[in-house]
Amino acid sequence: MVAKKLIQLLLSISILLSGILFNDQIAFASNNIQDSKFIMHGAVKYAKNCAVCHGKIAQGTPNWHEPDANGNYPPPPLDGSGHTWHHSKKVLTMVIKKGGKPMGGVMPAFENKLSDKDISSIIAWFQSHWPEKILKTWQGNYPKK
Repeated sequence: MVAKKLIQLLLSISILLSGILFNDQIAFASNNIQDSKFIMHGAVKYAKNCAVCHGKIAQGTPNWHEPDANGNYPPPPLDGSGHTWHHSKKVLTMVIKKGGKPMGGVMPAFENKLSDKDISSIIAWFQSHWPEKILKTWQGNYPKK
């Protein structure tokens, strides 16, 4: 039990540190990001709720773009190397809240587990991993309102 808690703590610390390293890229990525504390909040929530499927640094599952034996797609990367950046914050928020079923996926819904602040901070955290070119493209496609 102690080993499991230690691993969770180390995972959270590594995610927090990666958020700090990429903080300069997300000044307005999620349309409401103002400071690194918000991203750190997202890192903690991501580690607890998302990392088990999407990977500790949002790298996704190998062969995420190919259906598994049941015809389901594995968790995609959220680090800018997949299709996540093709979606608005509104769509990303909806998928986290409602899960993947409305879009044909199997991701569980988190609307009863995560607050709106939690979800926005998780989005900000994984956007902090997007390459600058991807982030700027996303910002151009979905400008701050």
